[in-house]
Amino acid sequence: MVVGRDVNMQDLVGVSGVVKVVAFVELMAVANAVSFQAVRVANNAKADVISMVEFASVNMVLVKRRIVVMVFAFHMVVANVVNIQIARELFDAVSNARFMKHS
Repeated sequence: MVVGRDVNMQDLVGVSGVVKVVAFVELMAVANAVSFQAVRVANNAKADVISMVEFASVNMVLVKRRIVVMVFAFHMVVANVVNIQIARELFDAVSNARFMKHS
């Protein structure tokens, strides 16, 4: 499980809770080691919890990638607006120069 620098406190609290559940499940497995069925159920629960953590981590990565793409797209829109403005100013400058030349 990887926790990035930019994960918010709510995510950390959620991950902390999941880690506590995993630790509790492991303790249950040890305490009930006499019963093979209990150990198997505990291990299945542990695997489910770990799977949920991994799924949440993947979702966070996908959300972060989507945000990066959205920021990039926004920057491209801004760059296009700037380029259009520069092109208009150049066109106006060329038009003015031609007008002055013919006057």
